[in-house]
Amino acid sequence: MKFIKNNNLNKENLVGSKLGLFVLVFVMIIISSMGALGAVGTYSLDIDLLNQNPDPVSAGQIVELRLSIENNGDSTIDNLELELIPEYPFQILDDESSMIEVGTIPANLNGENVKIEKVKVRVNDDAPSGVYELPIKYSFSNSDSYVIEKISVEVNNNDFVEISSIDQTVLVPGQETELNFEIKNVGGSTLRDLEFSWTSEDKVILPVGSDNRKFIDVLEAGQSIKIPYKVVADTSANSGLYQVDLNLEYTNVLTGGNDVVTTFAGLVIGGETDFVLSYSSDAGNEISFAIANIGNNPAYSVIVEAESQGPLKFIGSNVQMIGNLNDGDYTVVSYTYSGAAQSDVEFNVEYTDTQGNRNTIEKVVSLGDSSSGLGMSSELKSGDASQDGIKSRNGMVRPNKDGISQVLTVARNIVIAIVLFVVGLFIYKRKKKNKKSSRK
Repeated sequence: MKFIKNNNLNKENLVGSKLGLFVLVFVMIIISSMGALGAVGTYSLDIDLLNQNPDPVSAGQIVELRLSIENNGDSTIDNLELELIPEYPFQILDDESSMIEVGTIPANLNGENVKIEKVKVRVNDDAPSGVYELPIKYSFSNSDSYVIEKISVEVNNNDFVEISSIDQTVLVPGQETELNFEIKNVGGSTLRDLEFSWTSEDKVILPVGSDNRKFIDVLEAGQSIKIPYKVVADTSANSGLYQVDLNLEYTNVLTGGNDVVTTFAGLVIGGETDFVLSYSSDAGNEISFAIANIGNNPAYSVIVEAESQGPLKFIGSNVQMIGNLNDGDYTVVSYTYSGAAQSDVEFNVEYTDTQGNRNTIEKVVSLGDSSSGLGMSSELKSGDASQDGIKSRNGMVRPNKDGISQVLTVARNIVIAIVLFVVGLFIYKRKKKNKKSSRK
């Protein structure tokens, strides 16, 4: 009986040992499986923008982006590939690929395994200022899917135009002038659907033959364009500097709305003028000439210098100081002379214009043969006037034959004739009345 009982105990011990071994193996398998499962979920890739050059980048430029690639998991990433997805306003360069082969990225448990990649993209010409996102898609051999991350790139674009030049800065009152505004896009982006307009203060300067607006389809970055107008300055405008307000409206490509740029420029009304001289009178050894300001601007500190010619010699001072001579006004200058006054007389007219510049104009008056030795023709080296007289601002011609004396003679004769007619009519009516009274 004891022998049988011992055998049963040995069998039970044997079975218990095998069961314990089985449980141990089973637990080890489970632990290893859990470890494998845990290893699959430890891939963690971060892509960040370290910096950009230039920062910010202007529209139309190429920007270099330095990317930081870091595996924050505890398992190595193999065969990592990045792909740039060019969305507005970014463009892939012709000599660059959108694909980037990164390769292996070890686990970065200690924060030291960081890989740097450089990429270049171009920013669209018409991109307005702002912060734009550049999508980056990545995948690796350890995973069957891909992930898209986005980095932010700052774009700076000063949409600005300037009046780089105006070909005419001085306008003569009442005179039609061709005026060209040169508009330059000094910003970094293309401007589209532009509307340019201008106005002057108190509407002293106005366009002729068109309105003040002009339209431009496209103005590329750095491009200049001339916008022509025909303008006239008001004849009643005082000489001086006048502000011209400039307005440019264009379409914002990003927002679809309209942006407006305003600035101003200055135009001068005034400038130079012109004169005409003609013979006026001759009394004894004194000869007189009429000088008229036939321009549309006043002349200041006018000096008239006569030069002796041939047998005509001026005695004493040959320079006459007139002072100021407004546009449309005239005066008379006289000189003492000797000899025969039958030659041309040259004059130098010196004056200060409305801009403060000192100018000299040469004029010639012809003295032809006559009973008095003087003629009445006037030849000009510059300017424009009638040979028969001095043209005033309103277009009337003042006679120069025998000067003012002839005008006064005609007027005197007319007045005398009117007086005689009135007196005669009065005497006639009085006599007629007396006759009727005597008959009664």
